[in-house]
Amino acid sequence: MAGGKRARAKRKRVGLVLGAGGTLGAAWTIGGLAAVEERIGRPLAEVDVIVGTSAGSIVAAALRHGFIPAELVAHQLGDRPTRIGDRRYVDGGVRSAASLDLLHDQGLDEVFVLAPMASRHTDRPVRPSWRAERAVRQAFAAQLAGERCKVERAGTPVTVVMPGPADLTAIGLNLMDGRRREQVLRTAQVTVAAALRRAGPVAA
Repeated sequence: MAGGKRARAKRKRVGLVLGAGGTLGAAWTIGGLAAVEERIGRPLAEVDVIVGTSAGSIVAAALRHGFIPAELVAHQLGDRPTRIGDRRYVDGGVRSAASLDLLHDQGLDEVFVLAPMASRHTDRPVRPSWRAERAVRQAFAAQLAGERCKVERAGTPVTVVMPGPADLTAIGLNLMDGRRREQVLRTAQVTVAAALRRAGPVAA
């Protein structure tokens, strides 16, 4: 009994602090987690306190929810499916920009889609990096068109709205640029409404 008490008394209370650093900072942190776990000598989910800041808070939450370092590394290296209990999960964007086709068997009367990562009609930028981004958008639009056909073949009409030239000017190249948030929102308030008007009235 006394020996058990001494063992519990010797167990260190361990804290883990995961700092900010954006996308690359999170990758760097995740790369070091296994070494920290080995040094601590117990699973990181079992440390007494975890403090995470910004990107670090996301990593901290993942650890508290039972993700082990190897699973987080696998995610960083290509969004491989992650097992939670008896199910496997992956970021939906790896599969589709909108996942419209999931509605094909739902017996809906109509579907409206806002697809911010796809664009059918784009501007004509000069810079190669911007042209490449527009090409990716058009590829997403082509994928979405296939998904739309699948839903419509099942008898459900689909209205899709994607960013056009004015939206793309507001969005810029970096979808993570929070400084453009208000400009993008205000532009969409105009362009999405106009696109829906062009699509015509909802069928009775």
